[in-house]
Amino acid sequence: MKYYSGSLADTIKIASDFAKTLKVGEVVALYGELGSGKTTFVQAVAKALGIRKQIVSPSFILVRSYEIPKNNTSKSAGRLVHIDLYRLESADDLRSVDFSELASDSGNLVMIEWAQKAKRVLPEKRIDIHIVYKGEGEREIEIERRAQSR
Repeated sequence: MKYYSGSLADTIKIASDFAKTLKVGEVVALYGELGSGKTTFVQAVAKALGIRKQIVSPSFILVRSYEIPKNNTSKSAGRLVHIDLYRLESADDLRSVDFSELASDSGNLVMIEWAQKAKRVLPEKRIDIHIVYKGEGEREIEIERRAQSR
């Protein structure tokens, strides 16, 4: 699906609506140039999932993890694992954060910024989000659910 965002509010609404379709255990790969809105998208998803902590891009540490609250209880519904690969030198560096373990854990919802840097290790079954900067406040957002090949 392709979406047009004419403002920050539009992008937040698209991400919030998208969050309603997500399940713990999924991997979301975000693609886009610097400043395209990948972190804003992740922040809006986190807020829609009920995460109250401030979501900060983990550029220098690669990974941040947040508890996803269950509805009206203190128990966790899983974890949002936010990965930012901007400073990654090679996909081999993902071993240092146990990427394959994080991505295969059914209790994690994994969102990866700069996913193109890890293309060869991404799971086949994932959600790809391409965000294209079109002008001040304007974005084109394409969301594609990719199924595992047979």
